[in-house]
This record gives sequence, structure tokens and C-alpha cells, in this order.
Amino acid sequence: AVRHCNSKDFWVICHKGFSNAFYVYLVNNAGVSPPLVINVGLFTNYVEAYTKASPNGQRLGAALNGYGAEIYDFDNSTGMISNPISIPAPYPDTNGFYCISFSPDNNKLYLSESYVFQYDISSNNQSAIIASAYLIADSLFFTSVQLGPDQKIYFNGTNGHYLAVINNPNVAGVGCNFVDNAVSLGTGGCEAGLPNFIDAYYSPGQQTNATVDTIYCATTYMLT
Repeated sequence: AVRHCNSKDFWVICHKGFSNAFYVYLVNNAGVSPPLVINVGLFTNYVEAYTKASPNGQRLGAALNGYGAEIYDFDNSTGMISNPISIPAPYPDTNGFYCISFSPDNNKLYLSESYVFQYDISSNNQSAIIASAYLIADSLFFTSVQLGPDQKIYFNGTNGHYLAVINNPNVAGVGCNFVDNAVSLGTGGCEAGLPNFIDAYYSPGQQTNATVDTIYCATTYMLT
């Protein structure tokens, strides 16, 4: 989901498997609108993995399982997706990328499978982006990646009972400060997924003039 430019509504975006079609739904107080269907980028013969938006809502990234990944421009006033840039899988004998996340400053891209790569996307130039690839970690579990409210990026560690962390995701290369097995999950475990939060909530400097009424409800349901 991506915050609309009016700071009240949201776009919900899905990438259809075995195609190059995005389905873009506007969600507002009137409900869910019929989707815009936008054909852009690579046609894939796989079911896609994660799709994420940059915290500022101006870019999308899709992990195209089996093909690598793509990033796109996103117009959060109209829902249009354009200008795809392809990032090939780093290892030809792997499934490409499974998960994707942008840095809080929107200039770094993190792509993962059983490894995590960082890319500098600030140039918006395909050759420069591919050349900026930096391997952060390898031999992890099937790894999902998620920006947290503390501006750090979390993903599965090499031990399934821990999360790894990138402490400084805005910084290029080794300065991003990767720490494996940083957060204990106790007796719990994590292998192939983390919650897909709306990253705009975790972007610094997001301002809005909108008046938002928030109601917190705690309800217990008895299921039979």
C-alpha cells in the first residue's frame, strides 16, 4: 500500500503472476475502486514475491522471482506506474530475489533471497545501479526484509530464532552496519516472511495538513 498524495487515501498495488500487469486500487472513504491495470516492465513466468513502495511514495520495487527485480516511478496522485529499470539476479543459478525494501531516505534498495544485496538507486541510471551492488550477507534463510519504525531494516538471520538488522540503511557499503542474529525471538522462529507494513509510516519528515481521526478499538470475538 502507498499513501495517496492527499495524505488521506491509499493505493493498494498487486503484481499479477505470469504477466507484467500491475493492479492498482484506490482505497478511500467511499470504498475500494475498480483497479487500474497497468502493463509495464518484464513479463514473468513466475508468481512474483514481494512488491514494496519507497517511503516517500514516489517509487515502487518488485522482486521478480526467477528474473531479478525491477524498480519503477510511481505517481501517487494518479496511481500510474512507469519507467521500469531492471536489476538482474546476481547469481544466474538462483531464483533471483524474494523480497525488497527501500532505505528510509529512498536512495538505497535492499534485495534478498538467501542473501542480501544493497543497491544505490539515487542516480536512476540502470548501469550505475547495477554497478553499485554490494553483498551484505550470504547463506541466510529464505529472507524477507522489512523497514522498522526505528529506521533500521530487519530480516531473517542465519539462525531461524533471530532477526538480523541493518543499523544504518541509508549508508552505502559496509557502513550500513549489518549485524546477524541481533534480535532474539526466544522460542519463536522466522523463516520466509515478515509483516508487510506501509513504509511511509516510518519515513522521516512526512508532513500532512490533513485532519485525521483515529479510533483504537479492542474487541474480543467468541468463535464457534
